Formats: sequence, C-alpha cells, structure tokens
Amino acid sequence: MTKTILVLFYTTTLFLITGCMHSSLQRQNFTAYLDQFIGQPKETILY
Repeated sequence: MTKTILVLFYTTTLFLITGCMHSSLQRQNFTAYLDQFIGQPKETILY
C-alpha cells in the first residue's frame, strides 16, 4: 500500500517539475523553489 502511494507521489512531483521546466516564466520560480528546498545558493550548484 505504501509503495503505490510513494510511486504516485513521485510521478506527480516529476510531472509538476517537468511542467514547470517547460514554461520559461515559471522556470525562475522553480529555481527559486529549488534554492529554498536545497538551502544552498545557485552558484554552489552550478559551479
């Protein structure tokens, strides 16, 4: 039961992430969300 819930959650998050990446306007919001989620500035991730 928990495995199916995890798979559904994983697929939905992947779908949302790909949807955000495709639109250029929400891409900046997605990078800002990634910065908040990871807790590191973008420079340390990119370089």
